[in-house]
This record gives sequence, structure tokens and C-alpha cells, in this order.
Amino acid sequence: MPHIKGVTKEDRMDKKWSELPTTANDWELFSDMAGTAAAAEALTEALKKAAATFKKAEPKTSKEAESVLGAAYCAELMPVMAKYCKFGACDTEPRAVAKEYLNALANDAGFYGYLEF
Repeated sequence: MPHIKGVTKEDRMDKKWSELPTTANDWELFSDMAGTAAAAEALTEALKKAAATFKKAEPKTSKEAESVLGAAYCAELMPVMAKYCKFGACDTEPRAVAKEYLNALANDAGFYGYLEF
């Protein structure tokens, strides 16, 4: 599998970064709060939309891939993160989860390394 900066081979082997996050724990939300399941579901749907945007765009270069991923992240994920901010969706951890998943998607499409978006 492609290498992502900061992610070990063991992380990829246990599919930590390549599987779609679906639960409050996957997203590293405040999982002890009521309502986090809905927040996790909304984040997952937004991530699916961002991934679909990337796949549909079929970028040809790493620069294009970064541009598409950045725009998709801003358009799809940021509004949902803002909506569910009280559950921790605006924190560093959920942002990193989304970015790592999108980077793994880009790596699997042949854009190696860590794309900055």
C-alpha cells in the first residue's frame, strides 16, 4: 500500500486509515455525549461526498489532486463539522481523520506522499 507521512505500515495493515470512519469513536468525537451518533453519521456522509467529488474529478497531477481534495473538504466537511462542533467535530482529531482518509484515497489513486490541503 502507498505510504502516508505519519502513518505506519501497521496502521494501514489494520485498515485504520483506509476504512471509512463511521462511528463516534472512529471520528474521535466526544462519544459519551448524546447525539454523537448523528454527528458521526453526518460526517461519514460528508466524507463520502468529498470522496465522490475526488473520484469524479479524475485529477491528473498531485497539484490537481490537492486542489480537488481541498475544495471538496471545504465544501462538504467543514459545514458539517461546524454544525456538530459541540460534539468535538471541529477539533483537530476529526479533521485529521477526514484528511487521512482522503489522503489514503489519493494515494490509492497513485498520488503518493502526503497531500497538503
